[in-house]
Amino acid sequence: MNAPAPRASLTALPETSFSVPGMRCAGCISKLETSLPMASGIAAARVNFTAKRVSISHLPETTIPEIQRAIAKLGFESQPIADNLVAPTGEDSRELLKAMAVSGFAMMNIMLLSVSVWSGAEGGTRDLFHWISALIALPTIAYSGRPFFRSAWAALRHGRTN
Repeated sequence: MNAPAPRASLTALPETSFSVPGMRCAGCISKLETSLPMASGIAAARVNFTAKRVSISHLPETTIPEIQRAIAKLGFESQPIADNLVAPTGEDSRELLKAMAVSGFAMMNIMLLSVSVWSGAEGGTRDLFHWISALIALPTIAYSGRPFFRSAWAALRHGRTN
């Protein structure tokens, strides 16, 4: 393992930016910023979560494919980017917004069904409302949880957790 380079020497090192669309949480940020400097040839990594980018200070002889392999070992796909490129289109944001809207709609219906249970429904009526709630909740979890399930599966494929 390499020790991180001292702060003073980072100014002379080249810096390359990568797009990492698989970042979803603070754990992803921590994993990238703490584990990448341990890789050979990488001195420091700094994540911009909003832009889904990571800026990597590295030795001049370290190639972009080597850095991409180091990022892939952590369970993330990456692409090098130039500083003059425009921001991402926001497809991930739209997907998350749709997932939140579906889960909010389902939650409201499940809460509506639970009012009858709270008001004293018993026997078959109570069981029926529980089953209807389950029929609403299970597909909602499958649909709205897709971004998180995708991220978890990618991490598990690389023998990591997130």
